[in-house]
Amino acid sequence: MNLTWKRASELSIDQLLQVWNQSFEGYFVDMTMTASQLQARCVRDQISLEHSIVGYVKSEPVGLVLNAFQIIKSQKIAWNGGTAVMPTYRNQKLGRLFMEKVFEIYQEQGVQTAYLEAFAENKPAIRLYENMGYQVVDRLHFYSLRVEGSWTGSTWDLLDWAVRSVSPKEVSELSFYQHFAPWQTQWDHIPEAKGIVLEHTGHGPVAYALYRLVRDEEKAQTVVTLYQVGFATDFQTHPKASEQLIHHLFAAYQDSSLLYTTVNLSEKNQVFLQALEQYGFTKSMEQVSMKRDLFHGLRFSQVFLG
Repeated sequence: MNLTWKRASELSIDQLLQVWNQSFEGYFVDMTMTASQLQARCVRDQISLEHSIVGYVKSEPVGLVLNAFQIIKSQKIAWNGGTAVMPTYRNQKLGRLFMEKVFEIYQEQGVQTAYLEAFAENKPAIRLYENMGYQVVDRLHFYSLRVEGSWTGSTWDLLDWAVRSVSPKEVSELSFYQHFAPWQTQWDHIPEAKGIVLEHTGHGPVAYALYRLVRDEEKAQTVVTLYQVGFATDFQTHPKASEQLIHHLFAAYQDSSLLYTTVNLSEKNQVFLQALEQYGFTKSMEQVSMKRDLFHGLRFSQVFLG
């Protein structure tokens, strides 16, 4: 099947919204958005509509891919912020055509490394990405816990530990900050992000967290969403470090109803995830993080198709 292409920037926001909603129809989670929500997502995730694509069969749109770019540690990184094909055109190998077009754009932009996330249960998508050269580099977890009143799961150790509230930018300047954590968990991609740094006597900063606090008046609850945690090497498996970080994150807030959630927490922080489960958090969803290193100076067919 032959596809023609338009850049997403050629469509109005209402046209792009229609393609997005129709393409994600019947997806693993409800991805339906309003125009304002789509605009906010593009701003938050730094989506480049000029380098995002909509595919067409004749004059009818059949799917889309949104792309974002950033320089991190002197590397040009690309992130796939959403790939979807409309239901009537699925299982016709259009996904490969979309990815081939995306890689052409990545080459034009001098991208060195490409990242994306996929739901762990979406085996066909993962298989497609693996066939296109991506590899699974991490598993990402979503947890939640509802509490009435206040957090009672842990205690604060005043003897050896201290915590500082800092700006997200300050968190990003720590020597052990995870610069290549999932795109939407990065310090500059989280709306109204807050940061904390955990310090240990004699060691200085040993851990951090990036999170967001929102008061949901309609549901009469406070929502604390944790996006990223990181630990200095010697404290990666230190159970007390995880406990103290969790305590400050969740015990600091009181409300008649509290909802604690996590977004794309890396499986590499295994001790921290185990601590969450010990305190009653339950896992609601899992994604895989996938990475593709790109090489320049070779023909597209040599690099991506073997």
